[in-house]
Amino acid sequence: MAVSAKEILAEAEALRETMISDRRTLHAAPEAGADLPRTREYVAGRLREMGYEPKELAGGITAEITGSDTGTCVLLRADMDALRVTEQTDLPFRSQNGCMHGCGHDMHTAMLLGAAKLLRGYQSKLNGTVKLVFQPDEEGFTGAKAMLAAGVLREPAPQAGFALHVHSGTPSGLVLCGEGTFRLPWRYAGDRCRPNPHRREHLSCTRRACRTRGCGETACGHHSRQIHRRRRAKYHPVISDP
Repeated sequence: MAVSAKEILAEAEALRETMISDRRTLHAAPEAGADLPRTREYVAGRLREMGYEPKELAGGITAEITGSDTGTCVLLRADMDALRVTEQTDLPFRSQNGCMHGCGHDMHTAMLLGAAKLLRGYQSKLNGTVKLVFQPDEEGFTGAKAMLAAGVLREPAPQAGFALHVHSGTPSGLVLCGEGTFRLPWRYAGDRCRPNPHRREHLSCTRRACRTRGCGETACGHHSRQIHRRRRAKYHPVISDP
């Protein structure tokens, strides 16, 4: 029986408080650079709670989940590192250690942990393997290189990889993608993707937002719609929900 987008959305909604808790825990204890021991420990611990067997790789964490072993593999990636800046908010979960998740990587990590939980519930329906990758030092541009050199794209080798970046300048309900930039009105995203208006420290990460080709395809995959690979003017919609 096919899995519907509404079904997955409902289960994601049920994880809301858990994901918020993960994000705030990470936000309160940020680490910058390539060595993120407390962050790695937290992520690995949460994955073990879900039944995964996480492995450390080049300062990051990987984990895999396989349904039917078809030889197909898809990679999902989130960055975990923070910025070396002092947070100046009065939030109860604010950082007080001289670093800050001002670019949203705490959200990315919490989102991928949420995806890991959802995937566990649908493991029997997976046609292949999903490789989860939690990357260090995106800000310093060394984390991805180190993980690539350590073999993150081997054993199993993914045929596709997906990542995204939160963006405070994007209206709620839109997913932006490079490669002939377009906007994708996404009805089910709603406020769940919207930056917190009270999060005053959040940076506008325009230069990095959704660099990975196909991140829009991740969002609309549940609807099995085809994204037209042609260049469009920025903010010109190519797909919209009826």
